[in-house]
Amino acid sequence: MRAIVILISAAILGFFGYQYAANGNTPVAAISAVTGATAAAEVAAETGMADLLTADGFDADKVIEMISNSDLSAVQQTVLSGAVNAIKDNPALLEATLTRLKEALGQ
Repeated sequence: MRAIVILISAAILGFFGYQYAANGNTPVAAISAVTGATAAAEVAAETGMADLLTADGFDADKVIEMISNSDLSAVQQTVLSGAVNAIKDNPALLEATLTRLKEALGQ
């Protein structure tokens, strides 16, 4: 029984590793590939992210949450979150920071 669980776990990890490494899919997209379902949540999150990264839709707290939930390294998350916090004190930094965020997050 234990060997079967290990084999199944290895197969699942191998599948998701292949989807990530070879196809560049996120875990949500990999699950969609198996189930055939559309990743509506992923699309909605991307749309929301695009709105947050505009001057009109900018919300510092939501952008910081988005950064902390991203796949960026801890160093990048710290630097970008600091830049977003700096906007609260100096709104003139908004456009430059939005540009940096879009580049870092691939938008």
